[in-house]
Amino acid sequence: MTHQQDLKVLIPSLSFDLKPGDKLALIGEEGCGKSSLLNWLRQPDQPLPYVEVTGTCSNAFGRTVWIGQTFPAQDEGLTIEAYCFDPVLAEQIDYGYFYQLVSQLGFDPDRLTSQQLMGTLSGGEKLKLQLARNLALEPDCLLLDEPSNDLDLATLGWLSRTLASLPAAVLFISHDEAFLSQVANRILHIETINNHKGSRVQLVNMDYETYRSQREAQFQRQGQLARKQQEEQAKQEARHRQMHDKVQHQLRQAHDSSLGRLLAKKMRNVKSVGRRLERQAEDMLEIPIQEDAILVKLPCPHPLPSSKWLINEPDYVVRLEGRALTQPLTLEWRGQEKIGLVGPNGVGKSTLLKQVRDWLTDRPGIRLGYMPQDYRQVLPQDQTPLDFLQESGSQEEKTKLMTYLGSLRFDPDEMRHPISQLSGGQQAKLLLLKLNLMEVNVLLLDEPSRNFSPLSQAEVRQIFGDFPGAILAVSHDQLFLDQVCDRCLALEPAEKQ
Repeated sequence: MTHQQDLKVLIPSLSFDLKPGDKLALIGEEGCGKSSLLNWLRQPDQPLPYVEVTGTCSNAFGRTVWIGQTFPAQDEGLTIEAYCFDPVLAEQIDYGYFYQLVSQLGFDPDRLTSQQLMGTLSGGEKLKLQLARNLALEPDCLLLDEPSNDLDLATLGWLSRTLASLPAAVLFISHDEAFLSQVANRILHIETINNHKGSRVQLVNMDYETYRSQREAQFQRQGQLARKQQEEQAKQEARHRQMHDKVQHQLRQAHDSSLGRLLAKKMRNVKSVGRRLERQAEDMLEIPIQEDAILVKLPCPHPLPSSKWLINEPDYVVRLEGRALTQPLTLEWRGQEKIGLVGPNGVGKSTLLKQVRDWLTDRPGIRLGYMPQDYRQVLPQDQTPLDFLQESGSQEEKTKLMTYLGSLRFDPDEMRHPISQLSGGQQAKLLLLKLNLMEVNVLLLDEPSRNFSPLSQAEVRQIFGDFPGAILAVSHDQLFLDQVCDRCLALEPAEKQ
């Protein structure tokens, strides 16, 4: 798989099979080609935007279904009823099973005949209906791109158990470590190497937690061995330099011809040792680079006082177009507090975050940063990363920004690609860098961990955990909630008794 614009090879070589019962997780750093590979496997005969694939794919499964990262644009204008009771699928779907799935997913079956447009549903509600419709087709192969995105914690647990127990084959991409640990029994890792200049593919028949721990242990062992080799090499080279300088000095001082011949022979031996040390250095292990490291921090030079009220609404109801979404809640948030917003899909968590954004925008002393679920809201897709980040347009600023982007593993070509051609994870990194440059002291985050590699998740949590400012975050990631947030605020649906 090769990127068409800069001819960068994303996947040099890959051969694998998928059997009934396999739960194969596709993991890798942002921009490594995971979604493109899944898209190609879905329709090998169809050309893909931005990438060129050479190879073949044979699919002997009877029915393969696909759920992508984003809801199909052509279905946004359908009513819930039209989407769920599509006449094209009517003869293929077991509607008894469909209703059962809808209930298990926590979606009200009475809404299935609603004339509400699919485009007005929350991301989680759309995904629930996608899952119910596709699972009711009883496929024997599922291709899923980030199926855990947007789902509330209860539904996420149900999906993990359901996929793990399916007799069907599942090939899926996920950033969620807990989801990976509960579902995957095989791992396909597209790994960047040589400081992001190349890649390799590893296929292992083990669960995610075993793979992660073995990889981490191997990384530590290689690092220790490489450092030991480097220390020993440095000692040998130091001894060699001393011997070389000593013999060279003796040669300069020698007046006896026979002594000079002996010293010249000795110098040839010393130079031979030097050449051997050079060859030895070429064969040494390199200290491994954490290729999926994010390498960005969020400085906060102007934190708000911890006692300062950002919001103090003791009896607040989240409303959308006049309709109450939640029961009354106590909405209190101070200057250095980190709060996680949790609750079922469609309860209004993202709506609340946008309302808080409106309240805090242009408030004196507040430097507000916002990371939405859909990066298109804040990242102009036709601009390049450099265009987006530049303020003054000076060469000095451009050089500095290229250094920053390089530390985030953007190569020079990617810095000049339109943002629309970057993966979701690369766009997330770009947004993090923008927040870094803004020196924000208040962050509003909507599913902040959703597009990062699972092997980067611990670093993502540390970045936000170390941030000394205030955070209000919507998240369904239990580890993020546990390790970053001081407390959680649960939103309850308005109709719940």
